[in-house]
Amino acid sequence: MASRTICFTIQVTLVVAFLTTKVVLSDDTVPIPANKAQLGEWYNTNVGPLDQRKSTVDPALVTAEEGAKVVKVMQDGSGEYKTITDAIKSIPSGNTKRVIIYIGAGNYNEKIKIEKTKPFVTLYGVPEKMPNLTFGGTAQQYGTVDSATLIVESDYFVAANIMISNTAPRPDPKTPGGQAVALRISGDKAAFYNCKMYGFQDTICDDRNRHFFKDCLIQSTMDYIFGSGKSLYVSTELRTLGDMGLLL
Repeated sequence: MASRTICFTIQVTLVVAFLTTKVVLSDDTVPIPANKAQLGEWYNTNVGPLDQRKSTVDPALVTAEEGAKVVKVMQDGSGEYKTITDAIKSIPSGNTKRVIIYIGAGNYNEKIKIEKTKPFVTLYGVPEKMPNLTFGGTAQQYGTVDSATLIVESDYFVAANIMISNTAPRPDPKTPGGQAVALRISGDKAAFYNCKMYGFQDTICDDRNRHFFKDCLIQSTMDYIFGSGKSLYVSTELRTLGDMGLLL
């Protein structure tokens, strides 16, 4: 990324920065170090709770966070919904308040899309029992970018403690259309914390706009991340599957 400018927004903690090869400035003029080894210290020092940063961020986001509500998705029926898709459908078009979708443990075999008209959505799982959002779509079936298990087109999206996997078979180099995306993120100002993305090829479509990934895992055999997004990946592991590697 020698000459390319990378932009990102840290969701909820609300820091906007522009990363260049020398120095980056956040919206409150705190410099981000060019030395990546110092990035963790910068993050811990300068990223704080919302109530400490309200004057520096988008007023619409402040309003959204102050009116946040939680809905639960539980496969055993103990929540408001049994599927993530149904929970997303319940969010009104033009949503202006943070909706935190708390997802219980389990495998959710769903192809999920959060449309552009539904900003301020959070998908949240418990770290010790991370839910797995999984589907087996391929480029041959849907086209590459639309093969994703999770497609996010809306702004101000957050995911925390979530697994996202595409379980389509490992692509055969001799057969076209085997690419299978786990995540496509297209909306602006999105953040992913402690999330694990699994696939064999084209695992993340970092499609466009600004995104922030911290403490994540991205597993693949090739083309781990592709797209035109302007994103920052901090303490994030790229894991390569061997010839006999299994998806999970």
